[in-house]
Amino acid sequence: MREIKFRGKEKIGGVWLFGSYIYTNDDKNNPFQTKPPKEKHQIMFYESNDWNMGGWNYEEVRKETIGQYTGLKDKNGKEIYEGDIVIWSKNGINSTPLVIEFKHGAFGYTYGENNFIALAGNTNFAFNPCDSDMRFEIIGNIHDKTDNKLD
Repeated sequence: MREIKFRGKEKIGGVWLFGSYIYTNDDKNNPFQTKPPKEKHQIMFYESNDWNMGGWNYEEVRKETIGQYTGLKDKNGKEIYEGDIVIWSKNGINSTPLVIEFKHGAFGYTYGENNFIALAGNTNFAFNPCDSDMRFEIIGNIHDKTDNKLD
């Protein structure tokens, strides 16, 4: 079974946080609401403090940076998340940079014009299978400055 976790970039400071995703809406029970509800997107994580005493903490993150863990790791053992930019290599040939995305209940990437290659997730759809000999490597993500790695 795949481990379910998320990452998101802290609103203040821009540090990446990893853990459980929490969405809240502070006005959802107000029937006389006159202004748009205030949404909060948070990552909850365990943090160790002084004397090895820790506790659960949560921080608000930027909505556009939230990505789920795919359950896969790259050739260096790094966890692959939605929004990561990867390249694959096979027999000495490298791909162009590819963005990991979630479509049709699966994690994968779009190759060519509209050719979605599924790597993990829902196997009930007839996707193009990923060649098991391919070795992926994370080279960045779409949220950090990537020095035009997608160009």
